[in-house]
Amino acid sequence: MVEAFSFAANTIGITLIAADISAVDYLGEPSEINKMYGSKDTILCELSYDEPWYKEVISLQREMRKAERTNNISALAEMEQKASRTPFTSWSPFASSDTSTSLKLGSFWRQHGLIGFPFHGTDE
Repeated sequence: MVEAFSFAANTIGITLIAADISAVDYLGEPSEINKMYGSKDTILCELSYDEPWYKEVISLQREMRKAERTNNISALAEMEQKASRTPFTSWSPFASSDTSTSLKLGSFWRQHGLIGFPFHGTDE
């Protein structure tokens, strides 16, 4: 049976940390996938791991963190543009038990305006 998230009207903010979504073989286009949040231990269908951009995503995430740490604004802007066209760049490269996954989730919520009532955390 083929399952997809295409039936959902709005996928912004779906959290799939450590979820087993192996029965879902299509999560949408990169722009839709980046509105969802998962972790390294989110179980995807077999086809997802065979995609050629999987290693590129991890590399891009590392480059973006380095650019943020060194305050390289021009490189960061270029990488963010590339990230918007690459799926899974909003996902944590760490396991669900890693504190970094929780911290990155907070950033993900703020990025999508999912803070304050009725969402999570405060309006800050």
